Amino acid sequence: MAFNQQDRNQPDLTNEALWKRLEALETELKNYKDEASFLRGQLSASENSRFEASAAPTSRRRMLKKLAGGVAGIGALSLVASNFANNAHAETPSDNAIEATPGTKGYAGKFMKGGFANVYLEPAAVATGSTTAPADDTVTPVYHQQGELYVDSNGALWYCYATGQSGTPSKWRKLLDNKGLGNLTFLDSPVRVFDTESGVNTAAGVRMVGFQAVGAPNGVPSGIETNATYTKNIPIWGMGAIPATGVAGVFGIMTVYSSDTYNYATLWKRNSSFPMADSTRGVAFVTANPSTLSTVTFYCKVSTASDANPGYICLATQRNCNVVMDVIGYYEGN
Repeated sequence: MAFNQQDRNQPDLTNEALWKRLEALETELKNYKDEASFLRGQLSASENSRFEASAAPTSRRRMLKKLAGGVAGIGALSLVASNFANNAHAETPSDNAIEATPGTKGYAGKFMKGGFANVYLEPAAVATGSTTAPADDTVTPVYHQQGELYVDSNGALWYCYATGQSGTPSKWRKLLDNKGLGNLTFLDSPVRVFDTESGVNTAAGVRMVGFQAVGAPNGVPSGIETNATYTKNIPIWGMGAIPATGVAGVFGIMTVYSSDTYNYATLWKRNSSFPMADSTRGVAFVTANPSTLSTVTFYCKVSTASDANPGYICLATQRNCNVVMDVIGYYEGN
């Protein structure tokens, strides 16, 4: 029963009525004091400090964490904003701005959901950032920990897989670069993706038809990218242990043999132009001796999901020859 201005302006209240109101107010005040004392005790048990004694930011931060997670229960602390959400600042480099611990129900840690994006990792500033993983602070010292994520000023995403310590820096791996290339994976065993002699992704026993051998003496003929006479479209996605999607590039071994004369072979991403830098552009070279084998390591980007024909690379040769290609690893990406 709260006392208000209207009660103050009523001179006709009897002494008995006044005493009853006073007793009610004292009872209500006692209830408030008991509740405040209970909350003070809860905070003191978790902080080892009185509620009103410490104005240190660290205590305030811990108090909010306790109120959100321990005293008031699940979903106790809610921050709402119409544009950018509320800010949470860490005290020192070793503190956490927001921390979540497992409860009895739901996700153990942070559960984030949103409309436009669930999480936004702001790239390092160009002026102070770098295109490498962040270095440890060995002066304070503060070391990066296993499980951290970092976006450099180029937009590449890094993961810390080993916590640093005195004398041993933290270890990072680039998960994704700013061109969509991700993890490098070595296959347990090579995957043969092309073989003219045994007939893998081409007719068995039929050699490559070299573009210079059929009327293009001074260079690569126009439209070679879509000319099935000279160009082989080699599927990569789903071959052997290679994933059926999400492979942005491959590397492996290519062997060119049984050439009519000197020769070179060229690889490129399907749905792209033939990469002719000059008249001898190629990735594998063969001398004039037809019996010569030319074996090289190749790297080639693969057509992606945004291309008309995803999951392919292209092959063309200058002269008639046999070609064998084995993929030994791939890069993830879209």
